[in-house]
Amino acid sequence: MQTVEALAVALTGTTQTESEPVRLAAGPLTAEFDGGGLRYVCYGDVEVIRAISFLARDENWGTHPLKLDDVQIGQRGDAFDVRFRGTCGPVGGELQLSASIVGRANGQLEF
Repeated sequence: MQTVEALAVALTGTTQTESEPVRLAAGPLTAEFDGGGLRYVCYGDVEVIRAISFLARDENWGTHPLKLDDVQIGQRGDAFDVRFRGTCGPVGGELQLSASIVGRANGQLEF
């Protein structure tokens, strides 16, 4: 019998679990905030961007996970904003970042 970890690696290549995305909306502009990035950015019924994210790679092109801290999400009918801090990278060489995402009903998106 396989362990849960072994099964996870066999199915997805990792033991990391996915977080539940947060749906953001500003009028016709919608997106999903997930793990420090945006996915499925749509304006109306049209997907305009598949994904925007911050990636830190190691020497073998492996991706370091982004550890989020102090995530703040605000939504109004005509705008949304997300602010967070994060850390990623190898022990002793971590990269610290802060990010701001703003979406407006007129389609303007700032990351």
